[in-house]
Amino acid sequence: MDMVHGFRAELFNATHWADLFHRSGAKYVVPTSKHHDGFALWPSLHASLAYGRKWNAVDVGPQKDLIEEIAQAVRARGLKFGIYYSLYEWFHPLWRPNDEDAISEFVRGHMLPQLKDVVQRYAPSLIFSDGEWDLPSGAWRSEEFLAWLYNESPCRSDVIVNDRWGKECRHKCAGYFT
Repeated sequence: MDMVHGFRAELFNATHWADLFHRSGAKYVVPTSKHHDGFALWPSLHASLAYGRKWNAVDVGPQKDLIEEIAQAVRARGLKFGIYYSLYEWFHPLWRPNDEDAISEFVRGHMLPQLKDVVQRYAPSLIFSDGEWDLPSGAWRSEEFLAWLYNESPCRSDVIVNDRWGKECRHKCAGYFT
């Protein structure tokens, strides 16, 4: 957590990246929106509230919305935009693998609202979820999220997802397999 102050992204140029991706022949770009450390690369209020400190790239570190910059730049080049999102977080105060009530509160009060927030803000065409290994899809409330995603979200007619929504889901139901 102390390293965040050294993360400034002062040489980051989303337009340059998008040009490079376009020239490479890429058809889509999927940056990490949040990894297992819980640090969000967009202005996630949930991240900062959960950790009791500024814990997103707009409030600390680069002090800019890296996801928005990448989304705009790659879409301007005609590429599809997606997000990687880790369902679980190593250091979240409620992440206690042997405590079903804490896990349920983590999913209900943190993960689902945060995941919906990033989808509503950026309307990704692809979601690569990760970190599902230890819990079944019911604990992650994956069916509830996916029903919202495909029926109500701003990207409902364009989005596909991978197969990491619960430990039993691998290669069973998804737009693409990982």
